[in-house]
Amino acid sequence: MVVDVPQDQQNELVKLWASDLREASYNMEDIIDTFLVHVDDDGTKAADTHVLRRLGKQVKKLFKKTKHRITIADSIQEMEKKLLEIDARHGSSTTVTGVGSDSRSMTIAT
Repeated sequence: MVVDVPQDQQNELVKLWASDLREASYNMEDIIDTFLVHVDDDGTKAADTHVLRRLGKQVKKLFKKTKHRITIADSIQEMEKKLLEIDARHGSSTTVTGVGSDSRSMTIAT
């Protein structure tokens, strides 16, 4: 596994690949956090007794959620492109194979 190999013995391409993947995982986490904050709320705020005011707030909230969903969808598409670039850039010189039943356990052969 890559983590078992000392830093000074790792191939430079493997280091770059691992760095790119780490950065991509941080970006994916940011996208998920954005979704949870702006779209996936449970709406447990106090109900307004005035029907038109409540309807207006719901419509406004719906438009805001739609805007955030579009932004998140664009971010996901950009992330997919970045991951394909990482794969294309590092895939030709590095082979990644899973080991055992744990998908987090990976062996990298160069």
